[in-house]
Amino acid sequence: MALPLAHPPSQIIRELAVLIGQANDPPSGPWPAYYSEEPDGQGVRDNVITFFDVEGWADGRSMLDGEIYEHAGIHVRVRAQRNSQGAPKILTLRNALSAILRYTVDLEANSYFVHCLAKFSTIKDLGDESPNSKRSVHVFDCVAAVIRLT
Repeated sequence: MALPLAHPPSQIIRELAVLIGQANDPPSGPWPAYYSEEPDGQGVRDNVITFFDVEGWADGRSMLDGEIYEHAGIHVRVRAQRNSQGAPKILTLRNALSAILRYTVDLEANSYFVHCLAKFSTIKDLGDESPNSKRSVHVFDCVAAVIRLT
């Protein structure tokens, strides 16, 4: 049986986005990436990428030991100061993640193997974050096949 994940899938995929140059570790860079919750308030950039865990799917089981193979559900949200920044960024990010095949991600003391990301939804333009701001929000969902190596 595979080792249980020691980190949430959203954190692993966030780290992967940083490794492939599509996001940055906060607070540096033009697109800082977060997982689980999106920061807001004084001193927080408008342009951020946030990864959330959502429902994935079970994809069969091992006939040897009964282990259930699962694909973790990932929700990706791009918040931008303007639509003209957010729309191209989410398209570039989606294309880069859809090209991932067999990538190792080291996170703290653990290593993970990302087989692929698949089942991408269409990109949804959620419009502006009214009434609090005029920032633009775009989202998509996908599933990730991730196993823990160490």
